[in-house]
Amino acid sequence: SVLIDLGAKSEGSRALSLQNLQFKLEDAVKAQEKKGTKNKKEAKEPSREEQVINALLAGEMSGHIFFNDNWYGFDDGHYAGVRLIDLINRSDSSIDDMVSQLPKSVSTPELNIYASDDVKFDVVKKFAEECSLDGNKITIDGLRIEFSNGWGLLRASNTTPKLVLRFEGNSEDDLKTIQENFINEFKRICPEIDPTMH
Repeated sequence: SVLIDLGAKSEGSRALSLQNLQFKLEDAVKAQEKKGTKNKKEAKEPSREEQVINALLAGEMSGHIFFNDNWYGFDDGHYAGVRLIDLINRSDSSIDDMVSQLPKSVSTPELNIYASDDVKFDVVKKFAEECSLDGNKITIDGLRIEFSNGWGLLRASNTTPKLVLRFEGNSEDDLKTIQENFINEFKRICPEIDPTMH
């Protein structure tokens, strides 16, 4: 909702998201004729890239929201709350009505497969090179494959000995199919890695 509000204020501005953020953000961005930009870093890194591309809004999965619109370009939970209150105050719609208008999807939490620090990046590189799944492949940070009905992501954690996976679909069935296809492909390409997810 805040992104849509920013779109009404600033034509041609940009929004920045991380690789593992939801697919539906892209839909909201496109609906406002904005440019969604993927970022390969974790945690507070969006604020630096945000400044480079002059994004008004940036965010990542943990809930950090970075405003570069009437604010200083860093994440601030209190300010995000104030912006939401301001949006509600200026609208004739309730917060429930606003949320109900946002695109819906089904997604997994962050899933992890153990991989030691000395092999995890090589595993992701091999998977990205050999993966035969048909979709739009983004290799900024690991491999994210976007399908017409959702997406799947495999990347190496920058801080722990694990592979990070996330999946999203337009429905429960889409999510299940995408995740199963992704994991089956992972087992084929990387049989030496135990695919048990935690």
